[in-house]
Amino acid sequence: MVESYQVTNPVREDFRGAAHLIEQGYRHGDVVLVMPSFYNRPLDYYLKSGYVIESELSPSQAQQTVTALVLPKIYQEASGHDLWVIMPYESVFDQGRVIRTYMNTTLNLIGTWRLGGDMEMFRYHVPSFIPHGTVRVGGP
Repeated sequence: MVESYQVTNPVREDFRGAAHLIEQGYRHGDVVLVMPSFYNRPLDYYLKSGYVIESELSPSQAQQTVTALVLPKIYQEASGHDLWVIMPYESVFDQGRVIRTYMNTTLNLIGTWRLGGDMEMFRYHVPSFIPHGTVRVGGP
């Protein structure tokens, strides 16, 4: 953490606050998603063990790759539970809000927090998914 700290930096992301909010509301089966991926380190520092943390969206990764391939896999992992998304600098790493719009249209937004600087956290509920190729008993 010391390597990232700068006294003259007027913008400080509140990973401690994010960790506190997650610890207060996290339930078994929830997933924490950190985007971009290199921000998982400060969150790991403050968040106690026992949480499922995914980190995605490297600076070189296309937004369409995240929405078409990465997020659907995470949705299945969090199916029926909540997805906590931490996104600092959305204007840089999600230009045009492609990823955020995708999550807002495919999930149920249940909470949003501004956590210092340009850092936001969102809590979504992920609907229960039925894996492809399975048939519901007693239903279509």
